[in-house]
Amino acid sequence: MNQAASIRWYSAVPFVALAPCLALYLVPHFGAPEDMGTYQYYRATWGGAPDEVYSHFLDLVLMTGNVVVLSTLVAIEELIQSASDTPPPKLQTWINVWRWTGWISSGSIGTFLDGMSGEGTAAIMYWPGFLPVLAATTWLLRRCVQEVHGRIPSVIGLCATCTIVHAGLQYVYEPSVTGAPSLWFVPLWLGSLALNFGRLVRLVLRYFQKRQS
Repeated sequence: MNQAASIRWYSAVPFVALAPCLALYLVPHFGAPEDMGTYQYYRATWGGAPDEVYSHFLDLVLMTGNVVVLSTLVAIEELIQSASDTPPPKLQTWINVWRWTGWISSGSIGTFLDGMSGEGTAAIMYWPGFLPVLAATTWLLRRCVQEVHGRIPSVIGLCATCTIVHAGLQYVYEPSVTGAPSLWFVPLWLGSLALNFGRLVRLVLRYFQKRQS
């Protein structure tokens, strides 16, 4: 990949990061009588009343949709770094800023839409629930990608596998009789919290070690 292609990928980062914000507005509603046939179809998968099924769809975008984005951003970062010996300055910072911008923006929009037309569980699930999982997933995926640095097919395979695994997990834990995921989400959430806490402890210890040296 040449330098011009790297610049194009670099410029695409904001659009990729903000894609879930648009996807949230495409989630189907089930308020009109003519929507009942579609609702019954999706109710068989997600369970719950029409507003609860709508909340499940929002959860799908907020969780798996954002996993698609973070996997794509990790792949873009690796593509740009492998393209030349002199990648754009502060590439990782650029991608991290837009990743968090996308997470905060999509979470805010999802919370608003869920409050208007859903069960109102998005705020409870996304900020304390989904965000820690997204952060832990990003760290794990980047660590795995570092092991295959420069091997683009392997990087793409890892990113695709990450997305498929999360989609499969959400297919298991998301269905419930409410608008929130079932208790099957708890093990994934607790594991992510433990991983993030361990990372935080290591960062704090490293900071004080540097202060003492």
